[in-house]
Amino acid sequence: MDQLHRLSCPFTWEMKNVVSTPESLLLDYSQSESNWNIETDKELGSFTLMKLMYSVMVAFENAEKGGLKEAMQKIKESEEIFIKLQSMPNGISIKAVDHIIKSTKCFILKEMKRFSDVTNILKSIDSCDKEKLEIGTLYGCQSIAWSFYFAAECDKAIQNASRAIDLNSDNGLWHFILGKSLRRQRKFFNFGTKLTLREQTSFKNAFDLLPTNPYVGIYCAQMYRESYDLKNAKRAYTKVLAMKPDSCDIYLKLALGFIRTKSCEKASECLKYVASRTPKDKTYLHYIGIYLEKCEKDYKGALKYFKEAGALYNYAADMNYVALKISQNCNKNDTLEYLFEMLDRYKSIAYKTQAIHLNIGSVYYTQKNLNDAGEHYLKAIKIDPQNTILEKFHNVPLTRFKINIFDVLKREVIPLWKKQAVDQSTREMLREAEEACNEYNARFSKTTAQKMTKDSL
Repeated sequence: MDQLHRLSCPFTWEMKNVVSTPESLLLDYSQSESNWNIETDKELGSFTLMKLMYSVMVAFENAEKGGLKEAMQKIKESEEIFIKLQSMPNGISIKAVDHIIKSTKCFILKEMKRFSDVTNILKSIDSCDKEKLEIGTLYGCQSIAWSFYFAAECDKAIQNASRAIDLNSDNGLWHFILGKSLRRQRKFFNFGTKLTLREQTSFKNAFDLLPTNPYVGIYCAQMYRESYDLKNAKRAYTKVLAMKPDSCDIYLKLALGFIRTKSCEKASECLKYVASRTPKDKTYLHYIGIYLEKCEKDYKGALKYFKEAGALYNYAADMNYVALKISQNCNKNDTLEYLFEMLDRYKSIAYKTQAIHLNIGSVYYTQKNLNDAGEHYLKAIKIDPQNTILEKFHNVPLTRFKINIFDVLKREVIPLWKKQAVDQSTREMLREAEEACNEYNARFSKTTAQKMTKDSL
């Protein structure tokens, strides 16, 4: 059975830890990193290989949790999808995909102690380690697998998609996975940074190679919009609309795109399509709120829909609600109360909790309440001290510029706490704040030195 460890599948991709993350595919959407998993679920029908890999990963998770019967059911499902895939290879190695399915099945059968079945299947598995197309497909499938668990290992999807492209640059799906993974990294781990040329190129290449895929078109249009190329963004959105997609998810993405590019009439058309089918969908409620705010200037109506969507765990809608309340000069204590409700709602999702603490701290900061501001800034740092959002946090309605949380602690909060450090809790926060700032300064000095060394070479 030593031969098993030379195979390529989730059991040999060092993915064991993903089963215990909030992104586990076995969790209900209400329990999981819902936006990413729901987004993936809606896209599966557009990418047969993604659908197949999703089944493989659910099989893997079930097996890791001891659900071997359920795992085998998912393997059977992936085998059925594989039959369809063979008639539409689209620049992938069918042999490599077969290798992944059979390899995963072998590990599950081994746990079931069906050793003779394992031996028989092993005889039919090709190594897939010689041809570029085969190796590239193995990397590409691995990038798809990691893309389902992006928060767990954000670099793995990017690394494997890049390797797949190096070996086979004609596969649009590899470019799409790379672009989407880079976008997620920028949105959630490098908040506030501009699109890189690499991300832009990935989406352009993906749409060039998959010109009739509406999901790829949507993401390409978003890329143009976020690059402030509104002319090409409108062109891409209009091209997708002309495809007459039959997906509410695509119409929602189109609606948001047309709102952002100031094409309110087309946005209204797309929202009406969704309203006639899924009027209670939380993304629809969120986007109708954005439409009312941006196109109709109906702020009261927008707040109503943002709040409804937020109650359904739509984090972005919650943040829109907070931003609009602040921009409308509403009672900041009401805004704080809402943010504390959000803390409870998203308590199991670290990066969201971190952002909420930063927003709470910023509200206190504008009220010149440095004690409470410092407490929440410190809580945010503890969650992930190396998240770049801490160096350039920007609560748009509250502050004109991005702020460095460590600088605020060092210049304003720590001196105050030194004067007030009479009770144990304040002394403890002071110690933690000084420690956090010292660690940040050490990281900053090291990074600067490395950059200077690199520039001098």
